[in-house]
Amino acid sequence: MNEKPPPRRLPLVPQANRWLVASAFAGFVVVICVVVISLFSGGSGQRRPLVGIVSNSNGPVVIGSPTLASQPARVGASAPSRAGATPAGPVRAGGELLGCVSSPHLCGYPDATNTGASGQLEQVPGRVTSGPGWTWQTDHINVNRAGITLSGLDINGYIEIYGSNVTIRDVRITESGDIWGIGLRHANNVTIEDTEISSPAANGSSRLEVGIKDVYGDVTGTKVLRTDIWHTSTGIQISNGVIEDSYIHDFGYNSGDHLNGISVGGGDPLPLLVKHNTVLNDHDQSDAIALFQDFGTEENKTITGNLVAGGSYSIYGGAPGSGCTKYTNSAGCYGPSSDIVITGNRFSRLYFPNGGTFGWLSGWLGTGQGNVFSGNLWDNTGKQAVAQ
Repeated sequence: MNEKPPPRRLPLVPQANRWLVASAFAGFVVVICVVVISLFSGGSGQRRPLVGIVSNSNGPVVIGSPTLASQPARVGASAPSRAGATPAGPVRAGGELLGCVSSPHLCGYPDATNTGASGQLEQVPGRVTSGPGWTWQTDHINVNRAGITLSGLDINGYIEIYGSNVTIRDVRITESGDIWGIGLRHANNVTIEDTEISSPAANGSSRLEVGIKDVYGDVTGTKVLRTDIWHTSTGIQISNGVIEDSYIHDFGYNSGDHLNGISVGGGDPLPLLVKHNTVLNDHDQSDAIALFQDFGTEENKTITGNLVAGGSYSIYGGAPGSGCTKYTNSAGCYGPSSDIVITGNRFSRLYFPNGGTFGWLSGWLGTGQGNVFSGNLWDNTGKQAVAQ
């Protein structure tokens, strides 16, 4: 019969050294307590999601989203790709800053640090329900008077603008569902600046359908400046005016949604300038910036100096659809695009090796009158991104 060996006894610590062991053990306990407290302490306020990447032992991880391993599978969506490994911050190589997508503001691009509302905001409808030219209507604000400025509000609902020459400034809008954050209803020359529009939910029917929308497709002179938009399936939907220094990111998705950062439907000959925005579509379909022929040909649109990533293709350039063999004056096939200028943009591989799921550019007609595609480059290498 095998006998169980006696337990191994550790040598006794000499009496003279026992105080050293006790002191070391006490110090170890203190260190452990400090670490635990630091892990579980912190401010209770919520921080806006800031899309970027940092490096860990497994590769880049998206900031402002769950880690890659924990992201739920979604129809029409994809976890960010690790293929285009980007450093934890921009680096300078040969005089060119590379990897700007990891922290856009360090390269002068918009992100959560330099867009959106600031200062003390009054809650609507919690504290105020009306003001000069506007009133609260159950779940939204109606702006009926032309020429007013709406500012300093934190709105739990959306805004409908009926008056022209209105300015929305330093406003935070929180809304969800199949509606928009700001609806433009026959309202010309509206300026939206230093504003943020979002939904609390990123997925499902509670996402916000559109951030800013020209409801009837007839407004002119809209300006969107330094505006932060997230958890929407479409960020901005207008066809003329200016969209500049704004940040569209962390898209929302509900089954059946087409995800667009900045979406233009065609048929408007008035110029549109899309300049110096950061648009990061963290899904595998649609676009960051798109010129479509849904309602007519695309013309007089300029896309310049933007930082873009994701979608099926990051930019759609306004040409007829790939299935268009002859012009039929119908959706996707109205005619050749003209005066489309796409210059000085940065395409990022943050989510997919080719910028978008299938590439960085689609719908480009290089032979169209006045069409220019030049000076565009890859954010992680500085190499030229040529028209596909």
